[in-house]
This record gives sequence, C-alpha cells and structure tokens, in this order.
Amino acid sequence: MDKGLQAFIDKLDTLKFSDMYENDFFFTWDKTDDEIMAVFTVADALRHLREQNISTKIFDSGLGISVFRDNSTRTRFSFGSACNLLRARSRMAKQ
Repeated sequence: MDKGLQAFIDKLDTLKFSDMYENDFFFTWDKTDDEIMAVFTVADALRHLREQNISTKIFDSGLGISVFRDNSTRTRFSFGSACNLLRARSRMAKQ
C-alpha cells in the first residue's frame, strides 16, 4: 500500500468519529474535534490519491442526491464535483 495513504489511515485510527456514520452533517459546531479532524484527514487522503493518479472511484454505479434549501451555486457545484470524484452521478433538487 502507498505509504502516504497508510499515514492517513493510521491517523484516522486514532480519532473517534463513529457517531458520524449514517448521520447528517449540518452544523460544524455540533461536531467534536476528532470528527472535524477526520473530515480533513479524509479530504487530505483523497487529495493525495488524486495527486498520485490513484483512482478514487468507490462507486461502480451510484447516485448522489442532495436537497438544497438555497440557491448557492458554490454549494451545488461543490457537491457535483465531489460526486464526480467518487464517480457517482449527482442529482440535486431545490426544496
């Protein structure tokens, strides 16, 4: 395994973020320091994989769906970009 990627995995092993599983991420102030650090660590790991030309495809087929409550172009495009990175088709609906 790539040593850089292993370093990110080792860092995640030291953090407590299991309460994030199957929960929404609405407010950063509701998250613990470990949960915030886990989000940044995963983002760094994804960046590392992209820089090393290692595929980040985790979905053979999939659909990323989100309901946006405002007209934030930046938020919608960020969501679409994340879906593209993971190779999921994105569908966005305004509420």
